Amino acid sequence: MFKDALVEHQQRRTERKRRVDQLKKDAVASAQRFSSELVEDVNKEVFEVFSNQREIDESLKTIQSAIQRQTKVASRWTSTINKFNQSLKELGDVENWAMVLESDMKRIVDVIQYAAGKGGNVVTPSSSQLEEND
Repeated sequence: MFKDALVEHQQRRTERKRRVDQLKKDAVASAQRFSSELVEDVNKEVFEVFSNQREIDESLKTIQSAIQRQTKVASRWTSTINKFNQSLKELGDVENWAMVLESDMKRIVDVIQYAAGKGGNVVTPSSSQLEEND
């Protein structure tokens, strides 16, 4: 009777040990699947972030090169406008010079006409006389 109880106890213990071992194996396998799926899921997200970062970097380089091109174009436009402004200033100076020269020539002509009218004696008229002739 004790022997039968001992054998039965040992069989149950062996059976429990076998079930516990099987449960351990199942638990380890489940943990490995979970871990694998978790790593795979995290890797997908990391890959997506990495891919997005790469696209952002490429876009940033494109934008930087576009900005550099626009800066060069703006610089050339600024230079051209500055040259144009300088040319306008020079034209204004030439116009002023031409008006002064014309005024001087009129005075010279007036002086010569005045001198010719007085019998050939060259006399410089006073400024009030020149103003009267204008």
